Amino acid sequence: MDSPNFNLGIISAIKIYRTFPKTDNLTDREKNIIFNILMKYKGNHRDLHSSYKLNGFGTGFYTVHSMIIDGEKISIQAKMLSLLFIPAPITLGYLVCYDKNKILASFSNLEFGKAKKEIQKFLKDEIITEKKENNFKCK
Repeated sequence: MDSPNFNLGIISAIKIYRTFPKTDNLTDREKNIIFNILMKYKGNHRDLHSSYKLNGFGTGFYTVHSMIIDGEKISIQAKMLSLLFIPAPITLGYLVCYDKNKILASFSNLEFGKAKKEIQKFLKDEIITEKKENNFKCK
């Protein structure tokens, strides 16, 4: 079980899991704000809209996160290199889409990193505000 492909798969799974903050406990308003932040940083890189694999080597899309906004399921997918059908921890970019045919936006790693930082800052501020409101209500 200590093969390079197994280790590569574990590293890739951890990277995919940690790519985007969790939004399960957020309200619809907060999810819409996160969606608007993502759309603010979109780069529309056409080269990220397709993938190609030959005998397990190439690129592929792997779902990083999904959430429901206005009744539509929106997924964030990472375009990653693939070695023997296992994603390598090398990300080429990101897509925000309804499905693979309805792409809303594409991001380079730099653009997605900026959006992620702003989203994390928003979530942190939102949590601090919520804690202050709860403390005020309890007293």
